Amino acid sequence: MQPEVVAATRDLVGESPRWDSRTARLVWVDAEQPVAHAYNPATRDVVDYRLPATVSSLALRASGGYVATGRDGLWEVDQEFGVGHLLAELGPLPESCLVNDSCCDPAGRLWVGVGSEGEAGIGRVDRFNCDGGLETLLTGYSLPNGIGWSPSGTTMYLADSYQRTVFAFPYEIGIGMVGERRVLYRANEQEGLPDGLAVDAEGGVWVAFWGGGCVRRLSPSGQVLATIALPVRQVASVTIGGAALDHLYITTASHGLSSTSGADGALFQLTSPVAGLPPAFCSM
Repeated sequence: MQPEVVAATRDLVGESPRWDSRTARLVWVDAEQPVAHAYNPATRDVVDYRLPATVSSLALRASGGYVATGRDGLWEVDQEFGVGHLLAELGPLPESCLVNDSCCDPAGRLWVGVGSEGEAGIGRVDRFNCDGGLETLLTGYSLPNGIGWSPSGTTMYLADSYQRTVFAFPYEIGIGMVGERRVLYRANEQEGLPDGLAVDAEGGVWVAFWGGGCVRRLSPSGQVLATIALPVRQVASVTIGGAALDHLYITTASHGLSSTSGADGALFQLTSPVAGLPPAFCSM
């Protein structure tokens, strides 16, 4: 399992890779610059799209295009990344807070993490219902990051980077509620910070480790099943895509590095040993 660079985009922070089955391309954003990218694996072409403001994450929208998260809230974006109207507001945020990752649950609700890189305990996770209504359901976190669901939809996973922990929650799909959390995996200092994550068709949880230079596949009980090393330290996020849902895509970052190579901030690809789940769509 040797990862290769397929898009040397030199992102400051490459985030939120999403496989768009409608257009057969991988889309993602640079969370530190107003730009989005689209990679076509059939042609190996990459298209860059300039945005009016930075975007922290993307979700596929059931009615077409995408939902983009930013400090103001959720915005509609078309397939060519033209920005439309504001779909929902996040409300006022403390100055130290940033809007981070997001993910759709199996019923089309969008969960969004908000947190801080310097102030512990003020992070939260909001749930946006299909009508755009917002509820804050998880509080007391530092920097909520990757979010995902088991194949059955009955377990939700959440990475809190500065707690160095991936949590697992029982999940009730019908009402969109979580139960009492448990620790799935706690990383030591040498392993880096758990960042973006994705879940495969067998229930394995793939977690990117910022500062750790790798992606790990965890079992539903938290056992490390596989480790994929990358030639960069700042690994930001991961997803499984491709026409057969058999390719692992990994985004990385060049932010804050005193010297960089063409691999820092690039998109990596490799054949996945396990198939991915079909992409989820936001119903807003």
